[in-house]
Amino acid sequence: MLFRSKILMKKQFIQFGVIVVVLVVCIVGYFVMSSHFDKKEKKEEEAGKIVAFQLDDYKDVKSFSYVLSNSTLEIKKNDGKWQISGQEDVKLKKSTIESEMLSKLAEIDAEDKIDNVSSEEDYGFIKSGDELAAATNTIKVTDKDGKEYIIYIGNANPYDSTKYYMMVKGDDNVYVISSDLVTAFSKTVDDMKEEETTTVEETTTGKEAEETTLGEAGIEKTSE
Repeated sequence: MLFRSKILMKKQFIQFGVIVVVLVVCIVGYFVMSSHFDKKEKKEEEAGKIVAFQLDDYKDVKSFSYVLSNSTLEIKKNDGKWQISGQEDVKLKKSTIESEMLSKLAEIDAEDKIDNVSSEEDYGFIKSGDELAAATNTIKVTDKDGKEYIIYIGNANPYDSTKYYMMVKGDDNVYVISSDLVTAFSKTVDDMKEEETTTVEETTTGKEAEETTLGEAGIEKTSE
């Protein structure tokens, strides 16, 4: 009886071991297959991605300009600091210009590409020789080597105002892009200005803090 009980326990142990092995194989198989399909899906997405424009290193930009209220705003980097042409005394915030504006040019992905365009005017572009006039904006960028890139923003998509038509100098295709780029290059001078704390504000704040401290201590400050 004891012998039969040992045999039964051994069989149960073997069965349990087999079940554990099968379970582990199933779990590993699930993660392997899941990873495989994730990679496949990512490749398919990348294969279908339309890159309309790329800037190798936006932090190496030497100067750029864009249209604001029918005037062209020119911004240059001088000794590591950004300055507006004609308004050099205005201190600009580096993070605003580089992180919120120029970084948008690192890669501009399009939702659609329209090739064999017969009339650029239908999308908000007027062609004159090698030059274009754009309805919404014209962004010019010069890198550290002096190479110039020009991006033209045409009309908003008539069916979706959050989408715009875009062209790039040297490329005859028209791209449909999101309004992110348009928003980024619609900043006013005040939007880019570095916030400054004046000496008067600092002095006033210091006096208020001193009076508060003395008041809490129950000490009355005598006038000087």
